[in-house]
Amino acid sequence: TVLKNNDLRSRQELTAHLTNQWPSPVALDSNVVALETLLYRRSAG
Repeated sequence: TVLKNNDLRSRQELTAHLTNQWPSPVALDSNVVALETLLYRRSAG
């Protein structure tokens, strides 16, 4: 649970960072999808 909470906080911080770096909705969507995939693969082992 702690790891999941840390992942959520990290994702929020990263999303905010990506939004600041690349405000383009297309770029943001691509980054979110890539991040979701990464988190899923890591949690799934």
